[in-house]
Amino acid sequence: MRLARARFDDVAVVAKDPDRYAGCGATLLRDASAARTPLSGLLAGLSWCRADALFAFGVDMPFAVDAALLEALEAAGGGAAVPVHGGVPQPLSAIWRPEPCLAVSVAETLGPLALARAAGAAFLEWSDPRPFLDCDTRGDLEKLA
Repeated sequence: MRLARARFDDVAVVAKDPDRYAGCGATLLRDASAARTPLSGLLAGLSWCRADALFAFGVDMPFAVDAALLEALEAAGGGAAVPVHGGVPQPLSAIWRPEPCLAVSVAETLGPLALARAAGAAFLEWSDPRPFLDCDTRGDLEKLA
C-alpha cells in the first residue's frame, strides 16, 4: 500500500468488508455486490474513480506497483491495458479506463478478462513475474523478499 500511496494521488481499497483495512491510508470502498468475483470489486472501483485511468491490483500483491510495468501499460492504450505473463493475462494487475469499461455490459460471472476484452483492451507481454506474485501470509512475503 505504501508504494501505491507514493505513486498515485488517490488510492482506494475495495472489499466486501473494507473495515478490515482501516488505517491503511486509503479510501475504503464497500463492494456491495452479492457476487463474489474480482469483477464486482473492479466495477466498484471504476465507479468511484474520477481519473482517466485506474491501476487495479490485489492488496496481496506486494510488487504490483512496478514503475516499468506501469509506464508500459500507460503507453499501451485501449479501454484497459492488461499485462500477459507466460501466455497468461493478468487482469488483476492492469490499467482500466472507467469510461469505456463502464460503458460495456459484462456479467459479473464472466470476470475481469471478459470486461477487458469487451472494452477493447491492449494486451502487453511482460516477462518479469514479480508484479503478479501474491502473498497470502507473512511467511509468503518473507519467502519472496
